[in-house]
Amino acid sequence: MRTPFHIMILLLLAVVFAGCTDGDAEKPSDDPELVTEGPNGDESETVTAEPLIDQTPVEETLYLDGSGLVAQAPAAGSMPMAGSYSSCFVTRPCSFLTFESESTDVPIALGPEPVKITYWLATDSAVPSAGAFDHGVWVGSTYAMALNAIQTNNDVIVAGTPLKVEFTLEFGTKAPVFVPAGESVRIYLISGLAHEESGTLKLLYGGDTPSAITYTRHNLTEDPLANISAAEPTGFSSSLAGPGFPATAARSEPGEHYNHHGFTVGDNTTLIEVRLEQTDGPSEDADLDVDLYTAGGEAIAGGHTPTGTETILLGRSTVEGLRGENLVLRVTLFSGVNVAYTVTVLMD
Repeated sequence: MRTPFHIMILLLLAVVFAGCTDGDAEKPSDDPELVTEGPNGDESETVTAEPLIDQTPVEETLYLDGSGLVAQAPAAGSMPMAGSYSSCFVTRPCSFLTFESESTDVPIALGPEPVKITYWLATDSAVPSAGAFDHGVWVGSTYAMALNAIQTNNDVIVAGTPLKVEFTLEFGTKAPVFVPAGESVRIYLISGLAHEESGTLKLLYGGDTPSAITYTRHNLTEDPLANISAAEPTGFSSSLAGPGFPATAARSEPGEHYNHHGFTVGDNTTLIEVRLEQTDGPSEDADLDVDLYTAGGEAIAGGHTPTGTETILLGRSTVEGLRGENLVLRVTLFSGVNVAYTVTVLMD
């Protein structure tokens, strides 16, 4: 038998239970959740959903130091620009330094906003210009390099007076630099100054001489390499004879030292990757570049490093506008050697 006291207790419990239920319904969740059926179809389990990646562009600066590219400005320091590359567009050795950031957790794109690079050089005695090529920078990722620029400044660096070198790299019609998840931002710095004949050239960083790269970072909701294992390869093989004269002349006018290869983009393609690999010839001297153009000659992307291996990577945002188009690859040799190469085009 229920007494008035029992009825009152039941009513109070009902009110409290209803209040808790309403409160839970109105409280926003800290983490997005998906509720699904359990393994037996009669129980539910909670699964945390992956958050969307913020695509808001962010200007980012990474600083050069002895360990690579870092987010915080380092203390003042220096490192030698030791000659380590044999041809480097001049008739003497030059410096070739590589800097890499920590790997990124999500796929990102650099650009299409300009990329700016500033670095400082110093010497313990006068260092003259090589006369044809003084400074060069290359920007990309540990997966594919994409932008480059060369300056012929005819600089003479004097001991006690640091030299500031500045580059602004424009994308123009070219696609952004993709950095897949797990890869790093990478830059090359090269000096062709004739430092091996006189003073010791040094790269300065931190303090009053902050060497750095600044770019606009776009986080991506789709990794351009997500389906690369299913991509269909198209291959080209050929050879090129070296120009036999300093490659600075060839770089401004390739002449007959290049080959063209064509292919058509599929109607459903979302990814294009181009791999250029030298297969024969002296690897320490070869400098092969690859450029991708529309049939009308508009530049889409390029792989330009002073090596015999290049990669171009294009994601959905670029490829969607190229579907059904006939594209042209140009492979150019800038070294005075004879080489053979293969080009592989992957499309998915």
